[in-house]
Amino acid sequence: NKFYRRNSLSIIKQITRAGYEYQDLIGIRELLQFYRNKNLYDFIILEYSNKGEFSALDDVVCKIKNQNKYKLIQVKFSVDGEKYPFDWDWLTNKKENGKSLIQKWSETVLKLLLKDKLIEATLVTNRQPKDEIQCILNDHKIVWNNIPDEKKIILKEQIGSDDNCKLFFENLSFEFLQFDLATLDNNLFNQYIEISDSKADWEFFKSFVKKNSMSEHQEITQNVLNNILQCRSPKPLDQEFFVPPNYVPPCSDFHNNLLNQIKNSDDKCIIITGSPGVGKSTYLSYLKKELENELSQKKRKLEMIHKENKLNQQINEIYDQIISLNQQIQTLD
Repeated sequence: NKFYRRNSLSIIKQITRAGYEYQDLIGIRELLQFYRNKNLYDFIILEYSNKGEFSALDDVVCKIKNQNKYKLIQVKFSVDGEKYPFDWDWLTNKKENGKSLIQKWSETVLKLLLKDKLIEATLVTNRQPKDEIQCILNDHKIVWNNIPDEKKIILKEQIGSDDNCKLFFENLSFEFLQFDLATLDNNLFNQYIEISDSKADWEFFKSFVKKNSMSEHQEITQNVLNNILQCRSPKPLDQEFFVPPNYVPPCSDFHNNLLNQIKNSDDKCIIITGSPGVGKSTYLSYLKKELENELSQKKRKLEMIHKENKLNQQINEIYDQIISLNQQIQTLD
């Protein structure tokens, strides 16, 4: 039905958005390393849009400093890393006439190795490896010789020769993160604190990364990175304006009528209009202070009433106690 389809579409959008946010955070992690060490790269590209030699490993593309070589990072996010594990089925499954993940990654890795343009390739995921993968990992890499023969047959069908498979797995690292989106965000903010401890600045930096990843082939050089990290989130305009000591509202009838409207507004929106420079902001600052003073006076009156009521209550309690004592004395007599 329509509700089910609409609800399913909403869930898919939320998962997709979370995946992109996770990918942006991995990009930020690399940008912070680049900021700390300017000799790492010439530039970083987030979400490389020119599908070609980096295809399938293009989420974070880092050009090594003064070399025609690259570090590539691909991010695979799952809404539940335990429920949807990292296993051979996920790596090798493919649709009809399509390619598996392992096929896509191997094509890119082998092509760049042939051109001598690859320094490092890493898959970052929050999916957790099943035992069948965990037992053949060594130093974040799958060891070809430790893969069961029945899996090797499938892999050779998809990747190619025995040598190609071995070369591919020797050059692709796997990083299994156990962080959810919020934890990863908090961990990176703790690194960002050395630049600024402002959450607003952190959100501003993340918004730059998000915008950059959606742009067409934007190179983030050291200068670009320094400039954006030195920027601070825009501060809100001061809403308070100087009110002269002897200020008088321009029209007492208008002012009194507006006060009555505000007090009886029933949460309605009231708009003050006028030409630039006529004094709207100064008047509204005056009005705000007058309302605050009136509220403060009412608060003091209520506090006095409360104190009087409390005092009367105490007097009544003492009076009751006196009566009770008198009655007890009379009884003793």
